[in-house]
Amino acid sequence: MLDVDSVTPFLLDRGLIPVSWVIDGDLTIRSAARRNRNLEVEGPGGTALLIKQPGDASEGGHETLRREARFYRFCREESAAAPMVRILPRLVCWDAEETILVLEWIPDAFCLWTGWGIPDGRGTSLEAARALGHALATVHGVFDGTALDQDPRLGWLPGTLPWVMTLHQPGTVLLSRLSAANAQTLRLLQVPGGMGEPLDAMAHQWRAATVIHGDMKFANVLIRSPRAGAEPGPVEVWIADWELVQIGDPAWDLAGVLQDFLVFWVFSMPIGDDLTAEAMIDQARVPLTAVRSAARAFWSGYRAEAGLAPDAADALVRRAVTFSGARLIQTAFELAVEADRLPGQSVLLLQISANLLAEPERGQVQLYGIPLSAFGL
Repeated sequence: MLDVDSVTPFLLDRGLIPVSWVIDGDLTIRSAARRNRNLEVEGPGGTALLIKQPGDASEGGHETLRREARFYRFCREESAAAPMVRILPRLVCWDAEETILVLEWIPDAFCLWTGWGIPDGRGTSLEAARALGHALATVHGVFDGTALDQDPRLGWLPGTLPWVMTLHQPGTVLLSRLSAANAQTLRLLQVPGGMGEPLDAMAHQWRAATVIHGDMKFANVLIRSPRAGAEPGPVEVWIADWELVQIGDPAWDLAGVLQDFLVFWVFSMPIGDDLTAEAMIDQARVPLTAVRSAARAFWSGYRAEAGLAPDAADALVRRAVTFSGARLIQTAFELAVEADRLPGQSVLLLQISANLLAEPERGQVQLYGIPLSAFGL
């Protein structure tokens, strides 16, 4: 396993960095561990490479990294997938034996989670949201209704339902790993008349129509705005971390983005047992009006790039809004993986999810600011 101290010979042996970076002291290597054991390699002019290695092998890290590498390679080699090139980080090296993936990182780009809402100079939130909508529609459009969706070279892509849709009916493996807070979440889902029935219904709404990212959220989106003093231009978007790419419902990717607007909003609130929900909302650094505007801009960008007819657009966004309730549950569950009690943010996300699943049309308008009819945009 490569680490900060041992990665330099690997980089030199494969010609991924020049020796001069080492000799001149221009090489910086730092850990960027998340689910995987990632390393960032920075040379003159900014971060140059991202090295991804599996974290816990028991969690399927080797398998998902192989999936990501195969998908990058397919998109680079298949001419029909050419529009994907401007959306994906460039694959630099894939070591199948050691399961090491090396990607070219994008200078001056920043993660949407840290940059959303930053004012002019790095791109406004509405421009970034709209550009993300365009990019995601490009992904779905490249594979939907084309020969690629039946291409045998993509036969290795899974087509399973998202695990959260069956979370309320856990197997023994999941039960053995539950934290105390996760167990509390599970009990809330299993309350009669609660969120279990809507989760069951989602399986019947699922439409496996195209290749989807499978884990869309702000943390997996990089954006870059025109530099100060440069000619005006569009916000650029890259979608990263394709480990969970699969055949699935485009509404699931849309749901991932929509719910993250709400997650960002919740994380901007002060959390405390002495605060009412109204007080937390009033004191949020990001107002709900900004969330609505950005979510509407995202959907507007997606719909414009996809060229959807009104009926198809209405059906897709309503499914996405419903699925976003499940994504909120998933986020709440993941926040509590190692907790003894539900974090305040998880409690709020579960409450929002319950309201959204009970009244999705109301949530579409009041939370996401998206009219019930596509003619409203």
